[in-house]
Amino acid sequence: MNTSGMIWVERSDKINNHFTKLTRKKTKVTLWQNINDIHRIKKQAIIKRVDLKKSEMIFLPKNGLFDFSSQLPIYFLSKKKITIFKKDIFFNSTLNLVVKIPEKIMLLNKRDQDRKVFLEKEMVELMLEDTLFKSELMDFSTGGFAFKSSFHNIIRFQKGQVLDYCFGEQAGKVKVVDVTTEIAENLREKYFRVGVKKI
Repeated sequence: MNTSGMIWVERSDKINNHFTKLTRKKTKVTLWQNINDIHRIKKQAIIKRVDLKKSEMIFLPKNGLFDFSSQLPIYFLSKKKITIFKKDIFFNSTLNLVVKIPEKIMLLNKRDQDRKVFLEKEMVELMLEDTLFKSELMDFSTGGFAFKSSFHNIIRFQKGQVLDYCFGEQAGKVKVVDVTTEIAENLREKYFRVGVKKI
């Protein structure tokens, strides 16, 4: 599957709001499982309910019945607001399928189609008040980028600040435009996200 133009989203509030909107609009989605290299089970479905208290999503089949295996992960694709994620099945029957709300999803980045998402670790060097920082890039485009910040360093970054940066053969100045106050989480780490714009 071509994932160019997609960005990773890990903020729980954005993910919850996104799936709540898809549920309200009764958006048709595709669920599938890769049984092996050749065989795939694929079904059209709708999101019946998003239960934020239990952190669950409940799906109903659009036509026919579900016949997924509980032993394999499920893939989710929404084409209307392009969304992709992979998750283990929490509960499975022919009429209902439940998964936990994912901690991480891929969305089509309409704001900036040329944004590159890094699937392997890439570092950027940042200079702030004569102090050099090395941070992991989250994404990078012609107009700016986002990087991770630890709890210890997040207090150093504020909206409007100007930083010098160096990444590969690129170097210049950027202005901080977004400091995520909500903690972004996945299974291995916790961090803050800092977004900057080239100037």
